[in-house]
Amino acid sequence: MESIRLLCLPHAGASAQLYARWRRRLPTFVDARPLELPGRGAREGEPFATDVCSLAEQLAEELAPRLGRECRTFAIFGHSLGALVGFELAHALRARGLEPSALLVSGSYAPTRRALGPEPVLDDAALIEQLRAYQGTSAEVFASDELLALALPVLRADFQLAAGYHYRARAALSSALHVFGGTGDEMSARDLMAWRSESKSVFTVNMFEGGHFYFRGADEALLHSIVKHLSVLASPRSSIAAGLHL
Repeated sequence: MESIRLLCLPHAGASAQLYARWRRRLPTFVDARPLELPGRGAREGEPFATDVCSLAEQLAEELAPRLGRECRTFAIFGHSLGALVGFELAHALRARGLEPSALLVSGSYAPTRRALGPEPVLDDAALIEQLRAYQGTSAEVFASDELLALALPVLRADFQLAAGYHYRARAALSSALHVFGGTGDEMSARDLMAWRSESKSVFTVNMFEGGHFYFRGADEALLHSIVKHLSVLASPRSSIAAGLHL
């Protein structure tokens, strides 16, 4: 079975560490590569990105030489803000002759429906309230002024990054497009189905029980679905996911 590189983009406020355990749990044919965004983790000393498309171009410039040299097939996965960055990254890489075989987007309004999303929250108290509503931040963070002081600037920058996004109509991607969402999230089925116009290839919508962070603490179902979709690319004659170690 052919190896597939899976580029993973984190949600607002998160770092590449979010996907660390995926590397241990995915089958050997999936080479998960978490991508770090400026201003956090290993790139903490860099300024936060202020424009999604510019960020995508920066990531594409960094990734293109290695992708062209090291792998034949790759896919992109992103959750929430990561889905939006992943979408623009797919276009930026296509412009460099390196279109992904699949784009997997989770917990995100389709690019054409971004105006329906919430306004950015800049006040600390309101930002904390919104984080509690999303149920994606550990109680340990809320209980520590020190941890909050570290987390809030990253979250605020990421929320502003997402709010400043402007959709540009372009030719649909040739990548397979798989959309994931939680049944209890604020996004409607129409918001997720609107991703359909962004690909002229295979399109699916995969729903899981839960809210915006439906996979938090229980990501087996999501990983199972991701591997199922990627196994088709690794072995086009079969739709059966092989070698699962979830």
